[in-house]
Amino acid sequence: MRVMARRLLRRNQNNHREEIKHQFDARACGMNGRRLTHLHTPGWVGRASGPVLTALLAGVLEALSLRQPPSLSLLLMLAVAYSVLSGGLAPAIVSGMISVGYQLWAYQTPGSNFHYTPENLDRLMIFALATPLVITVLGSVRRRLDDLLVRERSLRRQAETERRRAVDIIESITDGFFHLDTQWRYVYVNQQAEQLVGRTRQELRGTVVWDAFPPLVGSTWDREYHRAIREKVAVHFEEFYPPLNTWFETHAYPSEEGLTIYLRSINERKRVEEGLAARARQQAAVAALGQKALVGGDIGPLLEEAVQTLASTLDVELTKILELLPDGQALAIRAGVGWTDTAKYRISASPQSQAGYTMATGQPVIVEDLGAETRFKGAPILLDHGVVSGVSVIVPGSAKPFGILGAFSRSRRAFTADDIHFMQAVANLVAAAIERQRSGAALAESEQRFRQLAENVREVFYIVGLHPTQLLYINPAFESVWGRASETLFAQPDSWLEAIHPDDQPEVRKRLAERDDGFFDGEYRVVRPDGTIRWIHDRSSPVLDDRGHPYRIVGAAEDITELRDAAEAARHLAASQASIQARDAVLAEVAHDLRNPLNTISMAAMLLETTELPAEKRALHARTIRRAVGGAVRLIQDLLDVTRIETGQLSIDRKAIDVASLVSEVCDAFQENANEKSITLDRVVDDDVSPVSGDRDRILQALGNLLGNALKFTPKGGRVHVRARRCPDGIEFS
Repeated sequence: MRVMARRLLRRNQNNHREEIKHQFDARACGMNGRRLTHLHTPGWVGRASGPVLTALLAGVLEALSLRQPPSLSLLLMLAVAYSVLSGGLAPAIVSGMISVGYQLWAYQTPGSNFHYTPENLDRLMIFALATPLVITVLGSVRRRLDDLLVRERSLRRQAETERRRAVDIIESITDGFFHLDTQWRYVYVNQQAEQLVGRTRQELRGTVVWDAFPPLVGSTWDREYHRAIREKVAVHFEEFYPPLNTWFETHAYPSEEGLTIYLRSINERKRVEEGLAARARQQAAVAALGQKALVGGDIGPLLEEAVQTLASTLDVELTKILELLPDGQALAIRAGVGWTDTAKYRISASPQSQAGYTMATGQPVIVEDLGAETRFKGAPILLDHGVVSGVSVIVPGSAKPFGILGAFSRSRRAFTADDIHFMQAVANLVAAAIERQRSGAALAESEQRFRQLAENVREVFYIVGLHPTQLLYINPAFESVWGRASETLFAQPDSWLEAIHPDDQPEVRKRLAERDDGFFDGEYRVVRPDGTIRWIHDRSSPVLDDRGHPYRIVGAAEDITELRDAAEAARHLAASQASIQARDAVLAEVAHDLRNPLNTISMAAMLLETTELPAEKRALHARTIRRAVGGAVRLIQDLLDVTRIETGQLSIDRKAIDVASLVSEVCDAFQENANEKSITLDRVVDDDVSPVSGDRDRILQALGNLLGNALKFTPKGGRVHVRARRCPDGIEFS
């Protein structure tokens, strides 16, 4: 399709459809066209002009006494010939009668009425006999000229219809289409391209691309476009264009006339990819931080790790953990990223600040533009550090909130629901770690606080004792993921293995039996009682005693079904992109073949318009145009079939087909092509071949493509065999 568009653009450099129509109509109304039109549809003036001219000529000859026999007859015969060509049969008969009548008067012997010399009588008889012959011959010539004009007009209309259809296809595609000439000026811009770049074709046509879009200078577009022209290769790349805030996928194809560009917005695909990647990073960060939170120890490093993880995962400049002071009136920064001179700031815990408002509402608070915020005032620390957008969540505590976890950006930022869930998970981990450090109490209290952490996450947390082996704890998430009551595990510790998919059980049991150090990291499927299947990512690590020996196993099993589905969707998306690229290659190859019929049409039409040719030559060129138009129609039908196949709209009209007539029809269609190259076209249909069921037009199209290629690559004077024979599965064409 893109090659076809470039061909159309080279034929019409201004590429405006109204201007193309005007140019075509102007050529169609040239001198030859006007003359043939006059012959084909004469008015009353044209019909009367011949007889009038004959009468005037007779009058002038009589007035000037020019009665020389040879000249007189010749002049009158020319008048009759003009009447035939200008007015047709009836005016010619009238002119002939006038001519004969005048000669009867002019040739009579002076002084006598209707008495003629033998010479003059012979002349009269010859003229009378020659006149019908001249009228008949010239009338036949005139009719042939009229027929040629009708065929010429029909071919012109067909060529214009196909050209308009090709332009309509380009205008109807959902991707942007540009054509630049060798001076980098816009020659053609389709409707979708106007929408993509926010400029009209009138604005862009004739403008240098680097002047129309200055940010392109020095960009990937600049480098790749120049490389395509320099190396004569097609280029494909994806790039973000900041002025339009859009990701573009670009295909560029060089030619002698310039560069054809195929453009589409891939914002949605990029958004999906970035969302999947961000979610995976957040889940990995929570898992890693959760492992560190379970280790215990001083809370300070964990808080620093939490704010660092928050900043890197969310890609923000500023993060902080605020602790509510004992008086409940203010908060202090316990850990942060990006802040300076934090000691001088006292953050109010009243609802007039973002932190206080978050604790008052008990819900996450999102700020898109701090300068336009009306719910509360921006704290001095936020204003001094140029904060524009931010989000804050509560770090929960046993009796009252520990404080606030916040993330902030110096530019406008839209935080997603996944961002909020991630921050809340980090806040819960931090809260659990703080509570564990504060308690410093017995193992029972520590386990209780661990339960608070485990029960607030979606992953299945479990603790297994090793000496003897027994399940010590599993959080409620097990019931939602496995679909089974957790009590069954305490009675039958291995029952969770029985829920694993039969295809995965052998590998899981083998790896569990081989783990000497207590570490495990694997994926498997779980079959719920209702038959649904969930994918699990199970990770576990040992807990060491004072002597460094493992005495417990702590693990987390995460339901990654949605993540795998998202990854599968991403793979399908990549496969779709590969399919589109393959389609583009097919379309480019088919459209390349469209140049040959278009060149043929253009050359034959030019010869018809600009040269005076005998009727036989004109008819030959007309047949050439008709064959080329047929070839172009078949190629365009191939392009449309590709689109129908991709959209699932290709219909099959299955009927009984006579194989012999099918072979004859396709051979007859290409017989003239074979004759032009002196190729012998043999057709053989075996006697045992019976009718087949199929779509006659589709089979003809396929056989036509095969036979056309065979004729194309067979040398002059060669031979092509077309054969149909029975095979075990049906009928084989070769």
